[in-house]
Amino acid sequence: MSPKPPADLALEPNCLCFKVRRAARAVSQHYDRALGQHGLSAPQFSLLSVLAQAGLRSLSELAKLTTTDRTTLNRNLGLLEERGLVESAPGVDKRTRRFVLTPTGRRLQAAARGDWLVVQAGLEEALGGAKVQRLLSDLDSLLAGVARLDDPAELTS
Repeated sequence: MSPKPPADLALEPNCLCFKVRRAARAVSQHYDRALGQHGLSAPQFSLLSVLAQAGLRSLSELAKLTTTDRTTLNRNLGLLEERGLVESAPGVDKRTRRFVLTPTGRRLQAAARGDWLVVQAGLEEALGGAKVQRLLSDLDSLLAGVARLDDPAELTS
């Protein structure tokens, strides 16, 4: 058995998947450090923030809003529900549930938002406000493009 050659990430310098995932992990770790003092990860804080704005939502609606697969989302909601931050209610039929922030969840999201704002401002300062706005716009375009690729009807219209 011959030894494997060392991984050379420079072989695929234009791999969008690798670069976007790498950037996402680095940014998430930066937010995780600040949100960890509230007992939250960046994805948990994001989910609480979506619920704070969107109100009572089904798992399917939350999956679409967060671009998260239902299994991961269900696990995260379960963890937040165990902590009393989110509660579920029956949906329109017996097979579905809807989720909403509890008062405790709303207070924790508001408290953690202050630290989120500090991280956000620090990243904006480090990158420059114009670059951040351009990056956010480019990421919106990327998401829209991927959505078009995922919906064959979009490509023919």
